[in-house]
Amino acid sequence: MPEIEEVEVTPSSKEKEEEPSKIEGGTEEAEEAGEASAEVDTPEKEYFNRISKDDVTGVTQLLNTGIGKVDMVDEHGMTPLQHAAYRGNKEMCQLLLDRVTIVIN
Repeated sequence: MPEIEEVEVTPSSKEKEEEPSKIEGGTEEAEEAGEASAEVDTPEKEYFNRISKDDVTGVTQLLNTGIGKVDMVDEHGMTPLQHAAYRGNKEMCQLLLDRVTIVIN
């Protein structure tokens, strides 16, 4: 079985160069200098960042506000549950599983 590589959920420098107009509150010069402000993160990226930091309270808050959703995927196609399981965070996995809605046709 191949080894699973940990994936960072932040955009790569190449993606930042390709899409500078999507970044609010920063300039290309600041980006190049690595001085992008905290406003650069979208709510979705914040959601995945909190999962990667094992921040159960923060993830719960984002789920309650509707920003975080169980069925979201990151830029690599991974769901929040996959991130939590990869990190071995049983409490986070259970939180996400408790939020799943099963639809039977």
